[in-house]
Amino acid sequence: MMETVYIGVGSNLGDPLGNCTRAIRMIGNLARCHLEKISHFYIAEPLGSASQPWYVNAAIEVKTRLTPFQMLDRCNRIEIDLLRTRIVRWAPRTIDLDILLWKNRVIVSRDLCIPHRQMQLRRFVLKPLCDICPDEIHPVLGFSIKHLLQITPDPLKIFRMTAPGEESCK
Repeated sequence: MMETVYIGVGSNLGDPLGNCTRAIRMIGNLARCHLEKISHFYIAEPLGSASQPWYVNAAIEVKTRLTPFQMLDRCNRIEIDLLRTRIVRWAPRTIDLDILLWKNRVIVSRDLCIPHRQMQLRRFVLKPLCDICPDEIHPVLGFSIKHLLQITPDPLKIFRMTAPGEESCK
């Protein structure tokens, strides 16, 4: 049976938009996975150190037959393939793939927490997620993604990137 998973995608080193699109394509090419939806891309102020480049962020919906831990392993491998290094928390990175939601599952382990522990505090996660699943309910908090976005007082700036020929968002 195929299950729905939502993954956050972000990058702020090298070619951030290219890194994100490559990672999304790699996830879409995984065995037992089917890429369903891709959010708009957003440019977001970095969390932590303001001395690093701004991030490009997006979210994707994937239907999969993988288990959550298998998906985590595949995402970690894609990060390695795209030269992600994990030295300092909130450091600049070529790619960051986070499993945000897995329908109504709740998993808490040393290696994996679903739903993502801090997604409800981060507009740069909620905004792209709201593009693809605004009515999805956070299984712990009991609120929709759209509602969480409306009540999140994240002070970081975030701007939607526009495609050629598309008007800029206000």
